[in-house]
Amino acid sequence: MSNMSQRMKIQRLQDAFFVNSTRFFAFFVLALLSGIIISLLYGALPSIKAFGLGFISSSDWNPVTDQFGAWPSIRGTLISSVIALVVAVPISFGIAIFLTELSPVWLRRPLGICIELLAGVPSIIYGMWVSFCICTVICRPCPTLDYRSHRRCTYFRPFI
Repeated sequence: MSNMSQRMKIQRLQDAFFVNSTRFFAFFVLALLSGIIISLLYGALPSIKAFGLGFISSSDWNPVTDQFGAWPSIRGTLISSVIALVVAVPISFGIAIFLTELSPVWLRRPLGICIELLAGVPSIIYGMWVSFCICTVICRPCPTLDYRSHRRCTYFRPFI
């Protein structure tokens, strides 16, 4: 066997090993995801038996009569996620285009590092920071505001 054919045989064995190990780990991830879904369904089975699947689409919330509905929470989560995407996607594309196409070379690295540091901060920190800033503006006593505007800020009062 020549040196070239021996190298090609080794290369084919390495390629086969890579393809099969990649296939194994892909199926392993799918099996892991299936296990997580099964575990979640098993953990949720008592509440599904007690409240039924109508829990997801119902908006009733009455602990006295044991009627609970998750639709307002689900809707709020979906709406806030869409709003976050509408705000974040154009900003992120703008930053990416600026860094790659428009930014001077001397500014690319420091600005990129700053953006990576900001990305490392958990989103709850940004959320609390914004809520504190907005709350101090909205919840200040103002003679033109009615009682309802003060009532919506009662959650933030201990933090001010």
